[in-house]
Amino acid sequence: LTCHRNRGLIRASLEIQRLAANRLEDPEAIRAKAEGIIERAVGRSLKRALVSVEDLAESEVERQRTIQRDGCPPFIPSGLEELDARIGGFTPGSLAVIGGRPSMGKSASCWSLAVSMALRDKKVAIISAEVLEDQVLRNLASVHSSINTSNWNMPTSEEEFEAKLNALERLKA
Repeated sequence: LTCHRNRGLIRASLEIQRLAANRLEDPEAIRAKAEGIIERAVGRSLKRALVSVEDLAESEVERQRTIQRDGCPPFIPSGLEELDARIGGFTPGSLAVIGGRPSMGKSASCWSLAVSMALRDKKVAIISAEVLEDQVLRNLASVHSSINTSNWNMPTSEEEFEAKLNALERLKA
């Protein structure tokens, strides 16, 4: 499990926010500039090579054969039944961006997702502009141990203390 706080992406998001606030500029120009800002932050181009319909169709033929042979699409289940029922899991190599209104459970869902996938030996990266690295660890351990995050900053019962240590050990593995 990898936790990374990329200050370059945070700076890029702030620059894009300022750019978007300039309502005098053409939206397409803003989009193009925003793409450039992100490309500089991540150090690579976001543009994909042109792909022919023939190549896409061949790739889909192989995907359909895999589904037929294996009985399921080549997705990675999230481990959250309701989410998997809706989206079928995650596409290998994809980036999932979770968005929504404040206080709707995005962070809690992400912590649950991360723990569920990491415990099934999937690589998980967490990039957060809001939460410091040590708090990310406590949030993950809280989900794994079912101990409220507020109890991670104070002494607790011996049983709860042991549960904290067990959760941290499992996350280390």
